This record gives sequence, C-alpha cells and structure tokens, in this order.
Amino acid sequence: MGKYLLILIAALIAACAPADVRQEQAVRDFIAVGELEERYKIRTGKQDRLSAINDKFTIYQARRGVFLVEFRRRCHELTRSGVSFFDQHTGMLSSQVDVRRDHNNLRAGQDTIRGCRIHQIYALAEGQEQELKELAAALEDRN
Repeated sequence: MGKYLLILIAALIAACAPADVRQEQAVRDFIAVGELEERYKIRTGKQDRLSAINDKFTIYQARRGVFLVEFRRRCHELTRSGVSFFDQHTGMLSSQVDVRRDHNNLRAGQDTIRGCRIHQIYALAEGQEQELKELAAALEDRN
C-alpha cells in the first residue's frame, strides 16, 4: 500500500512544480507518510556508501543500517558528474573529507559530507530504501 501511495503522491506533485521542487517535496512526503525516525547520529565505517537522490537528499549506507540524509542547502557536489571523491558506478566514497567531531560518528547539524552540512538524518526500514530509489527514478523519468 505504501508504495502505491508514494507513486500517487509523486504523480500529483509532478504536475504542479519545477523538477527540483517536485523531487524535494516528494522525498519530504515520503518522510511524513513513512513516519521515518529521526536520528541525531549514526555510526560510520570505511565501507559506507552514498546514493544521491537529488541535491538535497542522499541515502547513506552505514555499517549498521541505511539512512536518509538531508542537507541544509542544495549539495551540488554529490550529483555533479565526474567528481573524484565519489565513484558513481560503485557508490563508494573514495576519501573521507568530511568535517567531523568524532571519527566514528556522523552527526546531524554538526558534520558535513563533501562540504555540505547535514541537517537531518532519518533511519530507513527494510524496503524503504528501494521505495525511495523507485520514487526518485519515477520523478526523474517525468523530467
């Protein structure tokens, strides 16, 4: 049921707003409908992965779970093609250039990913990562 509701929401949003605004609002609706749990910090490791949803949100696969990360501002550094720190094919971070207070944790409101300050972190339950990727792909196809 949740998957169909999200697709319906995405379709309604797609009809009314510019592409970047539609994508951002669709992810915000996903957060609200999915009642995603907000986290203050997450444990990190060397094998962590990123999958950019758009310039405002990314999926962060940490050693203990998958999270949706929201940035304070648009983070063009994550979606720009040819960026050397991020391998678009594998999704792996090639270097840790983030500002961090603690080497093993990533904290909302304090730390950055590629110079973009993290605003909020949400825990994703099993299956929600795939739903979010499908939602982003559906919105991308409409552009």
